[in-house]
Amino acid sequence: KRWLNPRLLGESDERGVYVIDGIPPGEYFLGINIRRTPTKETPYAATYYPNTHDVKDAVAIAFMEGAAVRSYDLIAPERLRVVTVRGRIINTSGVAPESRPEIRIKEPGLYGQIEAEPLKVDGQGRFDVQLCEGVRYSAFAFAGPTRDAVYSEPMEFTARADEELVFVLNKSGKEFNELRRKLAQP
Repeated sequence: KRWLNPRLLGESDERGVYVIDGIPPGEYFLGINIRRTPTKETPYAATYYPNTHDVKDAVAIAFMEGAAVRSYDLIAPERLRVVTVRGRIINTSGVAPESRPEIRIKEPGLYGQIEAEPLKVDGQGRFDVQLCEGVRYSAFAFAGPTRDAVYSEPMEFTARADEELVFVLNKSGKEFNELRRKLAQP
């Protein structure tokens, strides 16, 4: 469960210099955006030391008790293109639900939230979201009061500007949770 793994964060300044203080002894991977899916706020593909996109080629860095200052250079990847992905939420009759539909965009497997604020859904059930082109995300929609909400089937998709996502609200909370568990399994 990746959220249980220790992580130490540092942000670079305008020159790209970063500092991570107080690293406990152990082995670590160093990288750029290696703990989350790229978003419009952080539109960079994961890059691991020594400048590889594949974690299998990453080199773990060992820190001992009382270790001195060490420097590691990483080359930031190109910014990913941010595109507007369009979608709509409908009920089984093919129309927008009357009770405030909502959409959640998440990391693959329905993990961490992608959008910082709730997405606006119009009266026809349409929404737009800005995502990094070619990156894999997961999502689901729902409408209605919490106890009686109706859900769509959760889905994974690759962000492209020319496709429309369609979420059909036809699952009970119990059905949705079962589908969610299946999607989250490796």
